[in-house]
Amino acid sequence: MPTINSALTKAAVRTQVRQLIHDEGGKLWVDANLDLLIGLVFDSKWSDMLNFRGKITSQLDTIATLTSPGYINLQIAADSGDLSQRFYRVQSVTRNATQYLPADERFITIEGATVKYGGPSSCFYVRGDEMWLFPLNTTDDVEIRYAFLPTRFDLLTNDATRMSWPVGHEAALIFEAAALAMSKGGLEDPSTLLELADRATHRMFASIERDGNWAVTPATSDDAVHWGAVN
Repeated sequence: MPTINSALTKAAVRTQVRQLIHDEGGKLWVDANLDLLIGLVFDSKWSDMLNFRGKITSQLDTIATLTSPGYINLQIAADSGDLSQRFYRVQSVTRNATQYLPADERFITIEGATVKYGGPSSCFYVRGDEMWLFPLNTTDDVEIRYAFLPTRFDLLTNDATRMSWPVGHEAALIFEAAALAMSKGGLEDPSTLLELADRATHRMFASIERDGNWAVTPATSDDAVHWGAVN
């Protein structure tokens, strides 16, 4: 599986997209709007990758103080949450050397910030941007490991910043972003670029499917897509 620290900078990706849509001078797209468009494709494809291979990104955060009466705010710290990265899916939750498991939602009732009925001990329940841990406790440290979306392309700090992307598969992003940019005003047919993007995406998914060539065994925690074809 390739690493996700691409050699391409924000500026290099934008330049490649401009070359493909014949807009080197920025007449059709100003940088800010083009970056936002690339960022939309970036997030969309990262969501697809994490749905396909849920551990291609993994962040471990330790939460020292939970929000009363006992939940983690799953938003990133910049949005007043508790996490250091953009949350996508839970991988593991541990408190007091105990692994927490997902709660059975049939036995959880929360109205506002009041728990009418809580789940069994050592379980967690996700409601919107909140992860409630039972029994409720605001002071014991919680270690949460989770899959995350890398920093959005348009929010990279400067043009020299390298983007987080599977190394060698930047074409999947560049071709699709260029195809969408080319569609502006219906002036050109983007079908060729979309076909190239689709081929590049399939190659990228094949590369991130596994970590090596050793034999693998289906497990109950696997998603069905792991044992089927790439859509």
